Amino acid sequence: MNLCDIERAKPLHWHIMVAIPSMFVPPYVLSELVCAGTAKVELRVRLLSTQFVATGISTILQTTLGIRLANLEGPSLIFLPLLYAFFKTPSMSCGEDIVDEEKSLIAIQKIQGSLFAALLILIFLGVTRIITIVSRFFSPITYSVIIILLCLDNIDSVLMKAQQHWISVM
Repeated sequence: MNLCDIERAKPLHWHIMVAIPSMFVPPYVLSELVCAGTAKVELRVRLLSTQFVATGISTILQTTLGIRLANLEGPSLIFLPLLYAFFKTPSMSCGEDIVDEEKSLIAIQKIQGSLFAALLILIFLGVTRIITIVSRFFSPITYSVIIILLCLDNIDSVLMKAQQHWISVM
């Protein structure tokens, strides 16, 4: 092993260091949103194990059938602001800490259905190449304003989590 081999291995290491923590975010956020109550930890374990299996399967499919790059195909975090907005509706609010498991499973099924519908819309937009036509008219400045407005709603939850886990920041 020489110095050139080490230099080539660095970007792979960086990619995994970025991708692995992003795989912990969706299960944690979803377990907070679906009103799991006292079964929150069990739900997180189920979601996290499902996340790792799905990531492994998609990585294997991508490297064998897709573009054949050694990329770790992790979750997409683009749907999290939409899920936050969905769970802020009055019908999906959490009232008490002790919740039936059936209620949280119904919420997860609603999430699955809405994400599947969103996936079909994204596939349609990609196949018809509407995204390339629309992106000619919108600049990155427009996208950044939308992202900032979506993130402003999450400041309270981020501050609450940071106050609870302040020692890990140090």
